[in-house]
Amino acid sequence: MTRIPVGSSFLVLLVLAGCANDMNGILASPTTGDLLDPPAQRVDVFAEIRAQCGEWAEPGGDVKRWAYVQSVSHDSARVVWTTSAEHAELLELWQQEGDEPTVAEPALDETRYLRDARQMSVPLLGLEPDRIYCYRLRTRDGDVVYGPTGFRTAPRTGEGTARIVVFGDSGGANADQVAVGEQLGTVAMDAVLHTGDLAYEDGTLGQLEAKHFAMYGQLMASVPFFPSIGDHDHATGSAGPYLEAFALPDRASGSERFYSFDWGPVHVVVLDSNVDLRPQRTFLQRDLAEHAGSPWTIAVISTPLYSSGFHGGDRSLRDAFQRLFIDGGVDLVVSGDDHDYERTNPIEGVTYVVTGGGGRSVRSVGKSWFTAFSTTAFHFVSIEADRERLRLHAIDGTGREFDGVELTKR
Repeated sequence: MTRIPVGSSFLVLLVLAGCANDMNGILASPTTGDLLDPPAQRVDVFAEIRAQCGEWAEPGGDVKRWAYVQSVSHDSARVVWTTSAEHAELLELWQQEGDEPTVAEPALDETRYLRDARQMSVPLLGLEPDRIYCYRLRTRDGDVVYGPTGFRTAPRTGEGTARIVVFGDSGGANADQVAVGEQLGTVAMDAVLHTGDLAYEDGTLGQLEAKHFAMYGQLMASVPFFPSIGDHDHATGSAGPYLEAFALPDRASGSERFYSFDWGPVHVVVLDSNVDLRPQRTFLQRDLAEHAGSPWTIAVISTPLYSSGFHGGDRSLRDAFQRLFIDGGVDLVVSGDDHDYERTNPIEGVTYVVTGGGGRSVRSVGKSWFTAFSTTAFHFVSIEADRERLRLHAIDGTGREFDGVELTKR
């Protein structure tokens, strides 16, 4: 399985790989919307981690699914991996070169779908905000079989800067997904919001391994993914493999299907458009009230409330959530499902963005009374936010920035 080596050239793969898409190879947006000045900050996403933790190497030993960070906050995180070793690897954690690593014994996660391997995880507590932590896996005999790599904790709630990437409908394991994935490594990011459909067609564990974890392995080692469940992810066991593989922050909701977290000045609430909306309404209303002082609030839900694309907007979701978004001070709602890009004008203060061009396929998109800009392109969205402003940049599979908007507080 081809993994995305973030920031490297994959021209040969782009020529040779086939794409089972509605439209193939439409990497560049054919039109341009509003462009921000300056454009999105371009960096090597791994440069700071390499400088502090050392050069990353291909995993060895019995590690199957590469280690990945989950539920990163300002003071905690979790590292998860799968292994076929009889005695699971140990995790070593440190901050600066020369530090004596802290050695952690992993716990065995309960799994139903995993075969021929075991899922291990280590909770990391008592971390400091906005700091890089380095880690690696080693055998009981001392052989390093994964890493070194590292991750950055979130800033304190309400403080600092949030650098967040958003995309969805990626899980095709094709050349278009690779092209978008390469561009991900060129923008500053500390966290990823995924708008759903990580694994086509049915969200099986095998599809999730091949079309998500195998594609983003190196990125997920350092950048936490916070996904929303798409309808394709939901198709197997009501998202059973997805819920088994991800360790999401369920403290506020009691469920990993819908949850919330903070990343510096941004509060994020993630919803599930595949299941009963009533408990989510209760959770959403309470959560938004408790975080009314957040500088920015972003909602993530796979099915869009507003869309001019193939599926269109979902009226039942508008009935369930729109008034809560407005009254609760939500600034931005991001969705997928329609395989295109669309940004609305603010609707009673809320901007809605469809970002469903992560690589699976793209479709044509129209315009509606609410549309500020729409186009057909493989793409992702980069968000930079501090207490004063939130800037959104849409970037296509060639690295070209084709739309943007700066939000100011209502």
